[in-house]
Amino acid sequence: MKKEVRKKLIIIIIVLIVFVSGYLLFIGKNKEKMESKNKNIASSNTKLSLECDSASLSPGTSFDCALHISTSENISSVKAKLKVGANLTVVSVTPSDGWWGDKDDSDIAYITDENKTGNFVLATFKVKAAAINTGLTTTISIDDINLYNDNFTKVILDSDALTKNIRIPSTINTLKDLTVSGTEFNFNSSTTTYNITSKSSVVTISATPTSSTSVVTGTGSKSLNYGVNTFKIDVKSETGQQKTYTLNITRKDERSANNNLSSLSVSGANINFNSSTINYNVIVPATTTSVDIKATLDDQKSKFVSGYGPRKVSLTSGNNNIEIKVQAENESIKVYTINVSKDVKIEDISDYKKIGKYVELYDSTDVNKIKLNENYSYKIRSSANKYKSSGKIVTGDIIEIYSGAVKLFEDTLIIKGDLNSDGIVNIADVSKLYQYFKKKITMGDIYIKTGDAVNNNVNGIDIGDVSKLYQYVKGKINSLK
Repeated sequence: MKKEVRKKLIIIIIVLIVFVSGYLLFIGKNKEKMESKNKNIASSNTKLSLECDSASLSPGTSFDCALHISTSENISSVKAKLKVGANLTVVSVTPSDGWWGDKDDSDIAYITDENKTGNFVLATFKVKAAAINTGLTTTISIDDINLYNDNFTKVILDSDALTKNIRIPSTINTLKDLTVSGTEFNFNSSTTTYNITSKSSVVTISATPTSSTSVVTGTGSKSLNYGVNTFKIDVKSETGQQKTYTLNITRKDERSANNNLSSLSVSGANINFNSSTINYNVIVPATTTSVDIKATLDDQKSKFVSGYGPRKVSLTSGNNNIEIKVQAENESIKVYTINVSKDVKIEDISDYKKIGKYVELYDSTDVNKIKLNENYSYKIRSSANKYKSSGKIVTGDIIEIYSGAVKLFEDTLIIKGDLNSDGIVNIADVSKLYQYFKKKITMGDIYIKTGDAVNNNVNGIDIGDVSKLYQYVKGKINSLK
């Protein structure tokens, strides 16, 4: 029994020895295989990057990308595949100086005899975007990358593929929809100007871009004035191209535009009133110190502008400009103007006097040298009804007296002794007066008054008038006054 147990133990021990020996032999052979394999793969700190001019590429344009390598190894050859996504095409592939291989081939296979190390660019390639307008995100990638060192051993990389997302931006800058609250109009994305009407004081402008990448400005709540209100809706595409839609919104003004008076009166004066006539000139007696202005609105929805309605107005000398302002419901304003002047005579405003029908001047006077009080002005008109801006006043000229723009009156002027109406008193005037005295000629009333040098108004012209005028002409007396 003991012999059999011992025999079994010996068998078990032999089996264990065989198993352990076999296991150790297997481990040894695999270690040799791993060591042999690792002799063909180099471990290094190597990094690759794909760099492009931009992350965005406009439709129909191109840019450059480059494959950058940073390594501590001495690189002798590179193999990789360049791929581009939808709507991108490879225009060219160019290896950097010192690398040899097929140009413009997306299957990159380059070798060098310089064994590059450090930071360097392996190749550059130009990529072009298709002329699309919708916009999309696509890719540029390099995969199946293999680098070999100067021992022709493959270099271990963190990743054998590089990918970069590229955006082809949209050029769409149109609207899909455009609305204005409370209005209806037919919108078309290619039509950029709209003329619409609204009764509201506030509207909301809403717009939806055709492309979600477009930016829309100018929408929202808008206040409307009466009349035309213009609003600009700008749509800028992803590429920066802008289109402007113009809304001309007319707010209808249904308010009354009636800003007329139905009546207008001035105390102490008569006005021939008409609602469409806005300027009136009136003259009141010289003793008037104030006037009452009365006015009635034609439309109950209109009103007088504060301070410009019916009222009592104190008068000053000269012209008094009085305004009545009427504001319609639609805020339009009409101004009625009344020029009120006090009635005056020439002697009230100057040193001249009217004797009978004529204003007498005793010396030759220039047209521009008539002196009046500062609140008045004048014009000189000839007997032929032509206004004179220069020269002398002559017998028979007419003086018009104004207060502001209001003509108050006019009088006929005579120059004492100026019987020839030339503004000069000389021997010819003496001769004419003498012939009239001798009844050899006749003269009108104005010249008889001019020749009355003595101013006695007795029996017309007598020898005393002729004598006085003669002595004045000869310088014996200084004035006919």
